[in-house]
Parts: sequence; structure tokens; C-alpha cells
Amino acid sequence: MRSEAVKKRMLWSGVPDRVLILDIEASGLYAGSFPIEIAYADPLKSWVDASLICPDPSWEGHPWDQQIEALTGITREMLASAPPASEVAKKVAEDLSQADLILSDAPVWDLRWLERLLSLNDTPVKLIIKDFQSSLDRFNPLRRYLSTHRCLNIYDKSEHRAGGDVIRLLRVYRRALPIPLWEEQYCPIKKRGFGQGESVLFVPGLPE
Repeated sequence: MRSEAVKKRMLWSGVPDRVLILDIEASGLYAGSFPIEIAYADPLKSWVDASLICPDPSWEGHPWDQQIEALTGITREMLASAPPASEVAKKVAEDLSQADLILSDAPVWDLRWLERLLSLNDTPVKLIIKDFQSSLDRFNPLRRYLSTHRCLNIYDKSEHRAGGDVIRLLRVYRRALPIPLWEEQYCPIKKRGFGQGESVLFVPGLPE
């Protein structure tokens, strides 16, 4: 639970109460590509929800980009034992529909893949994703170069895995806002899987 002091500082700075940072990895960068991994987190909590996604049967027939596989390290064999896309879609819709603001460093692509995932639900949820960088600059324009850009320069080392990338953005987010989200009680970050359990394996390995 957020303390009243933190809530007041968030309200004063124009930051919504419930923010989620999102990242999605996909089978490629083309019109028929589909999500293969998703991760998201609330900056005021100490975990990242992350999961690989076993492709839905309706996605079969679309090409698989070998370059993306080499970049992410995610193989078709790994996805075969991951939670099914329909199961992941239900969990993601439940969690993301509670957010006041969803941030991504690639909102156009992530929204496309998110909509494809959520279309598997009986009642699709319409969500809006905002750009991570521009949102932070709006929350704290006076410290744009001192904090936001400085942090991005330090931590902009994409792992091309959804969980690791969300952790990177979380650390930037906590340091960029004019409120002490980086206080000791918020600093630890851990990853947890959902659906059929732990489905993403990585070591954050980022400097504190």
C-alpha cells in the first residue's frame, strides 16, 4: 500500500496514482507479428510480472524472424512450454485495466502486440499506452537533462528481454521524478512469473 505522504507527493507532481511500465517482445517487426513475451510493473512495488507466451493457434502461419530469435534468445521450443496466449491475455487484461497510466519506450509497437494478445479475450479491453520518455519529461520538465536523460544514458542497455527491459525502465523512472520513489523501501526489484509459474529466466545485472 502506498503511504499517504507518497500519494500526496505523486498528486502534487501530476503523476497518476497507478502507473504500469510495460514491455513486449515479439516474433518480428512486421504486420503479422505476434507477442512472445510480456512484462510489466508498478514502480512503487518490488516485483515485475513477466511471462513468455505460447502462440495462439490462430497466429500460426505467420513467419518467424530468425534475427529476432538471435537478438532475444527466445526460441520456438521455449514458447512451446510457456503459458498459452489465452491464459496470459486474461491475466494481462485484469492487471492492466486497473492502471491509470501505462508507459512503454515503444508504445506504437507494444500497443499493436498488446491488442493482438487481448483480442483473445471474450471481452477485449481497450487500453492506451503512452511514451515513456515524453511522459517523464512532462512530470518533471525542470530536471529533464539533469535526471531523465542522464539516467537513460546510464541505463539504456536493452537486454531485448521484456523482464530485463522493464527493470531498466523502472530504475530510470524512480530517479527521474521529483518525488523520492527511489527510497530504500522501494529499491529492491525482483521478477516473478505468472500463469504456469516462472517462465522467464534472466539476471538483471544492472548497476544500482
